[in-house]
Amino acid sequence: MAMPLNLTAEAQAAWERYLEANTLQEKIRALEEYLSLIPKHKGAENEIRTVKMRLAKLKAQAAEEKAKRKGSGESWLVSKELDGQVTIIGPVNTGKSSLVNALAGKEATSVGDYPFTTTKPEVGVLDLDGAQIQLVDLPAIIEGSHEGANQGTKVLTSVRNSDMVLIVLDLSQDPCYQLDLIMHELEAFAIKVNSKPPPIKIEKTGSGSLQFYKPYNFQGDLEYARQILRLRGYVNANIIFEGPVTTDDLDEALNYSVTRKRALIIATKGDLPGSAKNFQKLLNHIKEKKYPFNIESDIIPTSSIKEKNLEVIKQKIFENLDIVRVYTRNSAGRVAEKPLVLRKGENTVRHAVEKISKKFLKTFRFARVWGTSVKFSGEKVGLDHELHDKDQLQIFA
Repeated sequence: MAMPLNLTAEAQAAWERYLEANTLQEKIRALEEYLSLIPKHKGAENEIRTVKMRLAKLKAQAAEEKAKRKGSGESWLVSKELDGQVTIIGPVNTGKSSLVNALAGKEATSVGDYPFTTTKPEVGVLDLDGAQIQLVDLPAIIEGSHEGANQGTKVLTSVRNSDMVLIVLDLSQDPCYQLDLIMHELEAFAIKVNSKPPPIKIEKTGSGSLQFYKPYNFQGDLEYARQILRLRGYVNANIIFEGPVTTDDLDEALNYSVTRKRALIIATKGDLPGSAKNFQKLLNHIKEKKYPFNIESDIIPTSSIKEKNLEVIKQKIFENLDIVRVYTRNSAGRVAEKPLVLRKGENTVRHAVEKISKKFLKTFRFARVWGTSVKFSGEKVGLDHELHDKDQLQIFA
């Protein structure tokens, strides 16, 4: 590693301790010490940024390991047994359980008007016209959750395991503080919401050292890029900057602990006094902080008591899960009541046939489809045909 200029002997010693450390905690302590000893001048900015990213990765790794060791052996990760899984998170007493019950159409979880009603994951099932979605109500997120407060590492690990997340905020309180708290805890646990990976492709090669393609897209020092790539173990590789890329983007692309989730903000208790004012305050805050939420579609005000916007929330969950419902049809023209549920990107006739029975692939001749994916009803298609939501499919094998 190329050391920053004017590095003290103490800083060099701390770096050596980091390299020689055998445990995660030893590495974290040594790296924290090293970070505190790096001189604060412009020439060291890249080094400081790199060390902070590495430290965040180690801490997230340590938190996950701690969550696995902690407790009485009770499993917190709800297995994905249905067609999708949505985790519901929020600060204390924001109405998460009431929301789950309203969406699931029954009393799926415990509800109380006192803090910390939910002490472990509780599951409700949301039916989206045949697609069964698990709604996992998790204990409240508080300050320090990413370090284990209020079983926070278990909560955040559950979020990482899910397909998407609903962030529940209470409009009768300060929603801006609540959102800042949630976003900080998610980021500290390497969970990014509503974001795409940086446009960087890294392909390891057998030789040729580090080769940069479309370097004009990199808004930084290529020598620094070379340095951190080597630090992360890349010796021979092609690095392709497929779009405008900053130094921070490169750091993020190399941080493999980062996970990305689609998220909606559900602003509850919209029936209480002052909620309309607080909702507008929340929208302004999101714009000012440049949080990754679409003001028009990602923030939904609701009242579980008055059942306000529940259908809107259901539709947005469906859209964000990227699922496709396909109904099979038999030779008599009878359509199945329960659909096959496929993921977008894996929604061809081949995927549908495999879900029914892989043995049909060996004898498959063709299929007929009714719906928006074909030009006319009953059109004859092959295995590579892409199915749309609510298509009807008849297989000939």
